[in-house]
Amino acid sequence: MIVHKFDRFSRKRDDHVIYKALLNQCGVKVISTTEKTEGETPQDMLLEGMLENISEFFIANLAVEVRKGMAQNAKLGYNNGGMPPYGYRTEHIALGQQNTKSVWVPGPREEIDIIRWLFNQYVFENKGYHKIASELNQQQVPTQKGGTWSASTIRAIIINESYIGSKVWNKQDYQTKGKKWRDRSEWIITENAHPALITKELFEQCQAAANRRNNGGGETHKPFGNKTA
Repeated sequence: MIVHKFDRFSRKRDDHVIYKALLNQCGVKVISTTEKTEGETPQDMLLEGMLENISEFFIANLAVEVRKGMAQNAKLGYNNGGMPPYGYRTEHIALGQQNTKSVWVPGPREEIDIIRWLFNQYVFENKGYHKIASELNQQQVPTQKGGTWSASTIRAIIINESYIGSKVWNKQDYQTKGKKWRDRSEWIITENAHPALITKELFEQCQAAANRRNNGGGETHKPFGNKTA
């Protein structure tokens, strides 16, 4: 098997050892076109191991540096990617030569009106997630992706601090399987990162109403596993 560099075969030292040994049992050698070793002498084996360890270190260190950059980006209120919430759009701003950042700006007026209507219906008209979703579907109001509304979609909006102008990052731990949410103390929350669509007072009223109705369902640090109203 010919690879450009050993890190093209695998970036993890453990995988190198295991899979190269398995291939070797089948009479297959892994050869790098740019890192010349025979892999048979003790010196070559040492060199290969060093190259593999350096590669794994480089990738791990790069991941740390990228995350540091994203954390700093979030603290400044900039977007780290992904689709903005319903009612917002992404806008790119130039900060210098070949340096652009993305921020959220208010979207179409009709979407902003839907968001304000939605929050007001929940807290002042005492309508639950299912009822609000049903009314929006009856009015044939499309969701952000053009589909129909669901109770979970409405709930996600109700607990979303983006609507009071806050940028929240680092909610989830993507290194583990499933949806594992970090403790709120680990979140990076930047206030006034973008224009708010509702008042903080209205948002807090909705959270209080959600707590009363759903036995804690309105807590923004517990997005899953709670009942819906």
